[in-house]
Amino acid sequence: MLQELRPLSIIEIFERAIRLYCHHFALLMSMAAWALVPMIVLAVLSEIVWHTTEIVDWVQNPFVLVLAQGGLVLAISGVYLNQPLSIREAYRLCLRRYLSLWGASIMAGLAIGIPLMVLALVLGAVIGPGEASVLVILGLLAVPYIVYLFIRWLMILPTIMLEDLGAADGLQRSWYLTGGMFWRVAGVWGLLYLLTFFVVSLPTSAMTLGMNLLLPGQAITSVITVIVTQLGNILTMPLAAVVTVVLYHDLRVRKKGQDLRAPLRAMDGLEKEFSAHDPITGPCIDPRIGPQVQI
Repeated sequence: MLQELRPLSIIEIFERAIRLYCHHFALLMSMAAWALVPMIVLAVLSEIVWHTTEIVDWVQNPFVLVLAQGGLVLAISGVYLNQPLSIREAYRLCLRRYLSLWGASIMAGLAIGIPLMVLALVLGAVIGPGEASVLVILGLLAVPYIVYLFIRWLMILPTIMLEDLGAADGLQRSWYLTGGMFWRVAGVWGLLYLLTFFVVSLPTSAMTLGMNLLLPGQAITSVITVIVTQLGNILTMPLAAVVTVVLYHDLRVRKKGQDLRAPLRAMDGLEKEFSAHDPITGPCIDPRIGPQVQI
C-alpha cells in the first residue's frame, strides 16, 4: 500500500510505525535476534559461571546495541522507502558508519558532561563542597539541560546512518531537523516510552518478580530473568527504531518540503536525490503531494 510522504500527526506517526512493525515483524525480529541472541547465550553462561552479567552488559550496551540499532534503522528505512535491504546488507552499511556514530555519541556526551562538571565545581566553590543544596541546585539545572540536548540529538542515529554523515555533521543535522520541533519530538518519544513500558517492560518485570518470589535464590531464577530481559530488548528495540525512522522522515518533510531535496545516501553509499521518479521514493502521483512510500 502506497502512502504519501507528508507531514504526519503524532497519532499518524505511531499508526504508520506500528503498521511497519507488524507487517515486517519477521525481518525486525531476525535483525534484533542476530545481534542479541549471542549476547543472551553469553549472559546465561556468565550468570551460571560467575553469577553476574556485568561483563556481558559492558560489551552489549555500548557496542552491540549501537550496531543493532544502526542496522535496524537502515533496514526499516529501506522498507519505508521501498528499497529493502537484507540483514547482511544493513549491518554491512552500519559498520561503515559505526565509527561516526560512536564519535557523535562521544561528542554529545562531552557536550553534556563538561558543562555539568564545571557547574558542579562552581556551585561547590560558592556554596561549599558537600552541601546538600549543591546537589539540589545541580539536579534542578541538569535535568532540563540533559533532556533538552537528548531531544535535540535524537536524530543522530538516522542522520548518520541514512545520510552517511560524519560525527560533527550528524550532530548539526539532528539539531537542524529538531529545530522548532522540540515538543513534538519529545511527545513522540514520551509516548513511545509509555507504550514500551506498559506493553513490554511492565509485564517482563512482573514475570521476573514472580519468579523471584516463587523461587528465591535459585540459579534458574537468575537465568530466566536474563532471558526475559533480553527478549524484551528484542521486542522493544525494533519498535523504537521504526518510530525513529518515521519521525526522521516526518521532520524532513516538515522543513517546508525543501529538505526532501537533500542527498540521501543510505542504501548504496551513492548520492541520490529525492525526485518524482527516484527509485528510492517511488512514483509521485501528484507533485503537490510529494513522493510516495510503501508501507
